Amino acid sequence: MQEIASNKANNQKPNTDIFALAVKGGVWVLMLRLATILLVFAKLVVIARLLGPEYVGLLGIALLMLAILNSFTQVGFDAALIQRKDDIKSYLDTAWTMGVIRAVLLVIILYLSAPYAAVFFDEAQTVNIVRVISLTVLLDALNNIGVTYFRKELVFKKEFLFHTSATFADTVFAVSFAVIYKSVWALVAGKLASSCVRLSASYLMHPYRPRFAIDTKKALELWKFGRHIMGSSILQFFILQGDDLVLAKMLGKETLGLYRYAYRISNMTATEISDMIAQVAFSAYSKLQDNMDKLRAGYFKTIQVVSLVVFPIAGGIIVCAYEFTHLVLGEQWLPMVPAMQILCVLGLLKCFQRAPAFRALGRPDIILKLSCIRFIVLALTIYPMTKKLGMTGTSLSVLAASLSSQPFAFYCLEKLIGAKFKNVAVLLCLPIGATLIMMLCVFAAKRSFDTIGLVSLGFLVCLGGSVYIILILLAGLFRPEYNVIALFRDIRKGLN
Repeated sequence: MQEIASNKANNQKPNTDIFALAVKGGVWVLMLRLATILLVFAKLVVIARLLGPEYVGLLGIALLMLAILNSFTQVGFDAALIQRKDDIKSYLDTAWTMGVIRAVLLVIILYLSAPYAAVFFDEAQTVNIVRVISLTVLLDALNNIGVTYFRKELVFKKEFLFHTSATFADTVFAVSFAVIYKSVWALVAGKLASSCVRLSASYLMHPYRPRFAIDTKKALELWKFGRHIMGSSILQFFILQGDDLVLAKMLGKETLGLYRYAYRISNMTATEISDMIAQVAFSAYSKLQDNMDKLRAGYFKTIQVVSLVVFPIAGGIIVCAYEFTHLVLGEQWLPMVPAMQILCVLGLLKCFQRAPAFRALGRPDIILKLSCIRFIVLALTIYPMTKKLGMTGTSLSVLAASLSSQPFAFYCLEKLIGAKFKNVAVLLCLPIGATLIMMLCVFAAKRSFDTIGLVSLGFLVCLGGSVYIILILLAGLFRPEYNVIALFRDIRKGLN
């Protein structure tokens, strides 16, 4: 707790640069996300080779059931704790107890409703899968709520170890069981192992010990913020899981498995990096929610850093999607290529990361309104487009829904912190231009090969990366606002 108190004192200095503040924690979160990407990628490749789309789809149906109940009962207490400027210790037991009670109810509901879900999706195998995997809900709820301090006070070294250990357990158990048994239970074993390790680590890594207690007044205070999170969470389910739900019902488990892989691979790097920034930014923004100038400057630098990394990765996946899928995952996964390319564009939109600013400023209601816009567009388009174009149509519908909310999101951001879209557009010119040139170079190089194997695919990746880096460095020589070297100096300054 002394480390936490020290961090808290340092982070609340009035002249703190939000970017430097976030970088201190961001390095550890970056390590967490990179480790997660590598572990998840290894798991995806092995599972793809050993099990195939059908088994991935079966687990997807079970996870849909968990997501439905999780979303419809999400109280948002974690976000409320992080957003509060004062000490949160007196709120921890109430938040933890409410979470455990909620989890017990969810496990009971999932156990009883599993047969009905099997009938709805016409998949009898999902009954036992849903019942077993529902235990992860309870295990996660029993986690030591003291780990909330890791994010609130930017102690991301411990956050890194906490989450990476769970991801490692998931990968090891899932891959080991897949090699031995070659069944969907390998994926279930990975999820259970991950939850067990996360539970153990939470108590080993933080001294706080939660106890069962409910303070009605404290619960109501948290609920005032969390109720907007709950409303947004319900809509987020339909936005983020509605595509899976429609595909599972209309086209079956194999198509769902293909689509889930297309989504995971196309968004894996973009999502992990964007979520990394969001995780750090929410904590940092919350500490500087009364200093709009520094918050705005921090937001612009956040956009700059994320876009410089996310855009070339998405562009590389788009131009090499077929070759990657054929060589790394196998021919049975090729039908997902068009959907994966479309969903890469969706990943680009995540670099804007406005939600942390809205939450930190105590305006989660804006996120709810944005979710409403996306939900309406998705509801109107997903069925006809899926019926006509299959999972490619589903991908287009999801992308259209995300694009539809962008104008209002930028309008709200300008009103709150004065961040204008034209300023963001200037920052994006460099990564967009450099990425397009990189894609043209890689595409031209592809045409020169008679056949592409793993070695030539590796060459294309190196070529694209080299072209992009050279273009980024050259741009900084002519336009000061695109000086990446100066940006990295800011990062280094933040680490000192």
